[in-house]
Amino acid sequence: MMANNSSVISGGFPAKRISNQVVIVQVFIGVFLSINLFLISTFFRKEVFYTTVRYILFAVTLLSDCLFLIMTNSLLVSTYFGFTIHIWLCFVLYIILAVYTFVTPLTLTAMTLERYVAICMPLRHAELCTMRGALQLILIIHGLGAVPCTVTLYIFFALVSPTFYSRSRVCSVETFILSGWQGHVRSAISQFYFLTLYGMNFYFMRKKIFYPSFGILGGSLEYINQKMCPPPAPPPDFGLLPQSNKML
Repeated sequence: MMANNSSVISGGFPAKRISNQVVIVQVFIGVFLSINLFLISTFFRKEVFYTTVRYILFAVTLLSDCLFLIMTNSLLVSTYFGFTIHIWLCFVLYIILAVYTFVTPLTLTAMTLERYVAICMPLRHAELCTMRGALQLILIIHGLGAVPCTVTLYIFFALVSPTFYSRSRVCSVETFILSGWQGHVRSAISQFYFLTLYGMNFYFMRKKIFYPSFGILGGSLEYINQKMCPPPAPPPDFGLLPQSNKML
């Protein structure tokens, strides 16, 4: 016999059927990973890419997205089929995923700041945006990305006993949320990060880069139009009409 979504294999263990949704997710993840890997390979082919800060930060976002896609897809498949793992292994996976959830938006904000320095402070761009500075910035990004995970796990450690780590469960983020207020704290931290990063991007991109650039561009276009299309000259005045009126 077989159920609606499972069958029995030769060993007597239930094997769950693969739904169309899971197959579609695998196809999309394969496409996204292929695009990211192609961009990463392009990044390492040219020296100008891996020696420029903005391209290094872009490569960090690509690597972060690839790692995040691979690990979340693995957890999706394991959860779908009901595979259980030890809590300590789930703990390691949760730390990695929780950190890289925030690495990409933090890196995009850092890219915005780098463009702000390049456009608004061009004379100091070579001094501030160096390879050493890029490495320090990447470490700061990962440190900031680990703050929400640290808060969540600190609360989790205070609530569970040491024997909890020897158990086996289906790995998910809900494993580390033991009460409702923990979920509220986690949501509040995520919303704080979102509003802060959105505000920084809006401030630097709109007010500090876009609006001054449009003003400069508008003035330049007006100057070019004046040079290329000068206003029409007034008609010549030969001084004959007043004399002819006197003669008449």
